[in-house]
Amino acid sequence: MLFDEETLAAVIQERQREVERLSRQREARQYRKAAARSARSWVWRIEPGMEEAFRSLRAWLLSSADEGNV
Repeated sequence: MLFDEETLAAVIQERQREVERLSRQREARQYRKAAARSARSWVWRIEPGMEEAFRSLRAWLLSSADEGNV
């Protein structure tokens, strides 16, 4: 079966659009995974009985961060 040039050009153009769409979807998935990994990296878990130590450490970290901005 032979195709004329217009049909062949249309098929190629449609395939290129499909490849671009799939590429964008893959990039979006990779971005979402990276964002999820990044968000999980800063989850603080405080063990029972360590609340006061955590508050002290947090206050110390935040105060040193404020000093760097002055």
